[in-house]
Amino acid sequence: MQAKALLLLSLSAGAIAGPMFIAVRKRRDSDDTQIYTIDSKAADVADTDDTQIYTIDTKAAEVADTDDTQIYTIDTKAAEVEDTDDTQIYTIDTKAAEIEGRDTDDTQIYTIDSKAADVADTDDTQIYTIDTKAAEVEDTDDTQIYTIDTKAAEVEDTDDTQIYTIDTKAAEVAA
Repeated sequence: MQAKALLLLSLSAGAIAGPMFIAVRKRRDSDDTQIYTIDSKAADVADTDDTQIYTIDTKAAEVADTDDTQIYTIDTKAAEVEDTDDTQIYTIDTKAAEIEGRDTDDTQIYTIDSKAADVADTDDTQIYTIDTKAAEVEDTDDTQIYTIDTKAAEVEDTDDTQIYTIDTKAAEVAA
């Protein structure tokens, strides 16, 4: 079975468009273990000198099984650096929070690093690609495998208007 959460955001420079939410599905097995919720927010700040600052926060909801072992939090931050020729370079570091458990059965702590690619043409066209992977948890009953992919859509226009689309999917597979 799978639990999926999807949030679409469209942003334009200096303004935030309304998000479109797709309902979060809750998965319950015999021991009531998995509940997933993922919310994504993208903020766009455009200064008068055409400097963009982007912040993306992604959180994965806690996964609580009978022995209260799994709690996941993923935060993603985007840092923006603008060169003199109006070229944007983005660096994104993603960290997966510790998995706190009361048991001793293969509790893992994951750290995730993500790189964002930025291509700036002479016509001030930006193309952004953000890939985020991680979050695999295996305990004694081999029930939780998590994959989170985050992609930022390409931005391409000629009037220096930025439109961002972010899709976030959480997939859960239970053996």
